[in-house]
Amino acid sequence: MAEMIDWNLTNAGSFWLFEPRTDEAAEWAAENFDLEASLDQFGNYLVEPRYAMNLAHTLWEEAGFTIAIEGREVAAILPN
Repeated sequence: MAEMIDWNLTNAGSFWLFEPRTDEAAEWAAENFDLEASLDQFGNYLVEPRYAMNLAHTLWEEAGFTIAIEGREVAAILPN
């Protein structure tokens, strides 16, 4: 069985949508996200493209979260 995905990332045109899929991910975001991300009314974070891959890399490498980009699980993410 596949490991639970903590984050789903979706390219939404002029920004990336970071959707926390677990309570741990949402709690981490509330404590650690700053000016790079703005919270929408659904509890998702909108991130400018220039910050998105660096933020995803931080979530994966430093915080140890699992990530899916547009529904596909990724094993490694390289920053821009």
